[in-house]
Amino acid sequence: MIGPGRHLLTHRSLLGMGAVALGILRRPMTVSGLWNRLRGDWGGTLGAPITYGSFTILIDFLCMLGAVELRDGLLRRTVP
Repeated sequence: MIGPGRHLLTHRSLLGMGAVALGILRRPMTVSGLWNRLRGDWGGTLGAPITYGSFTILIDFLCMLGAVELRDGLLRRTVP
């Protein structure tokens, strides 16, 4: 689930989804704003919708890595 493999496509892994999410988070935004953008990008570009459960795991994963932080109600990238 974390990385792509034989039975898991890159865009369905946490690393793949994290790359897309960090690309969207060029400026701070609310969690719901990121959810709406990511859900729209996923359905339009990749043709497979992301579930809210996968989204919450993704946010936790990015926080554990130190790639994002929640400050003043906004998600912010901590990596360049």
